[in-house]
Amino acid sequence: MRRHIQKLTTIASVLMLLCVSIVHADVGGGSTSISRERIGYLSAGDTHTCVVLVDNSVKCFGLGNEGQLGNESTSNIGDGIGVSVASSSAISLGLGRSARAIATGTSHTCALLDNLAVKCWGSGLYGRTGYGDSNNRGDNRVQEVSEITQGLNSIAIGTSAAQNGQGNNAVAIGIASNSTGNSATAIGASSSAGYENSTAIGHQATTTAVNTIQLGNTSITDVKTSGAVNAKSFYLNATNAVTAAASTTIDLSLSNIFKVSLGANISTLSLSNAKTGTYVIQFIQGGTYSVSFPTTWKWSGSLVPIITTTAGKIDLITIVYDGSTYFASAVQNF
Repeated sequence: MRRHIQKLTTIASVLMLLCVSIVHADVGGGSTSISRERIGYLSAGDTHTCVVLVDNSVKCFGLGNEGQLGNESTSNIGDGIGVSVASSSAISLGLGRSARAIATGTSHTCALLDNLAVKCWGSGLYGRTGYGDSNNRGDNRVQEVSEITQGLNSIAIGTSAAQNGQGNNAVAIGIASNSTGNSATAIGASSSAGYENSTAIGHQATTTAVNTIQLGNTSITDVKTSGAVNAKSFYLNATNAVTAAASTTIDLSLSNIFKVSLGANISTLSLSNAKTGTYVIQFIQGGTYSVSFPTTWKWSGSLVPIITTTAGKIDLITIVYDGSTYFASAVQNF
């Protein structure tokens, strides 16, 4: 019975606190001044207390040795020596963010924000603040509480996901994934979508501009699909330079456009790693050099072109490969 009475007494005390106010005593100048701030939620830890005020801002007071007060210092608040509770600043929860609930641990604090994200500060021992490390937050030694911000309706799943913050309506899924752009999506370990409406898919995939999709990292050499790919347009962002020699081989896996600088006659021209598709070879004349094309190529009208022999002129050879045969055409003397 005594235990029940104690519990009821505790609950009643908390309800009274919620219904009335916090009374702050300012003894800095030897006098006592009373100020009142209405509170909505209160949580008391072992050595510190945090409240959510009616304007949904947060104040913490008590022991601050590990940043658990979130005021970017390790100073205590409300002990009559330093800053008083009344004069202390509200904790910065991020641009435009406010708190809906608060919880205190032994030496750390977590707040549920208005966008349903959770932000924690204080001791990071054993990873209790959820940032994927053991660093303290809120003590001004490693990282400010407000430095990591999550945008409205953002989602982060995975160890250290969204460790650099998130934009509005952003998604980060995977270890150390980041989606700092608004409406950005990052899926995969260490993926990063830092631009608005950009999508990064795969390990270390990183977007480089707004409204773009990056599949995989720079090590990806092939993208396959069992269905058709429909696009409004496409372009090739790289050409491959080839220096002519008597025996010249063009590796078609490197690009679809090749620039061959003629500084020698090509008596044997070979293609390797061909896949079904269209390729363009640009021959840039460096003198009066010639090119002998493979006899297996099929030319329109069976007419094999002769490379223009005027220095500086350019001939374009377009090749369509259907998986077994090369069909070629020439546009010359540019």
